[in-house]
Amino acid sequence: MKFSSSKYRFVEKKQVKMKKIINVFLLIAMFSCFLTPCFAEFQPNPKRWTWIASNSTRSIWFDRQSIYARKEDGYKKVNLWLLFYRNSPKEEIMECDWTVDLINRKLSMNNVYVYDMNWNLIDQIEDDENNRIWKPVVPETASEKIYKIAKYFYLKNYSKK
Repeated sequence: MKFSSSKYRFVEKKQVKMKKIINVFLLIAMFSCFLTPCFAEFQPNPKRWTWIASNSTRSIWFDRQSIYARKEDGYKKVNLWLLFYRNSPKEEIMECDWTVDLINRKLSMNNVYVYDMNWNLIDQIEDDENNRIWKPVVPETASEKIYKIAKYFYLKNYSKK
């Protein structure tokens, strides 16, 4: 069996080209792992806080241990604490007490506590029930995810009774 040198060179060039393509693909995959925006530097206690949403500048979690549902004057309401991590323009953590009105599909932020990354209190806003501002739930946003979480916990709490 004779091998033609031209056939051998063609197969060799094909193999070299394939190795280059694989190497370039692996290099791109490796760099994409490092370039993907993530919030690995800040993760709250996973036994307590559940992730809701993230983007390039913030992440949102809710506290599973303090959420509670109630019926009040014909309204179906749920209170829950949210934790916001923001990395722009500076890193800070914000814990907020929210009320969700399930009948009118509205949200209200009640108490707000802003911390630096060492959990030193920077600012706080206390609740004023008489001047509470209710915002509508906007479809396909974090507010809708918060609404759905509140609705799930309300139904879970009152479907047994």
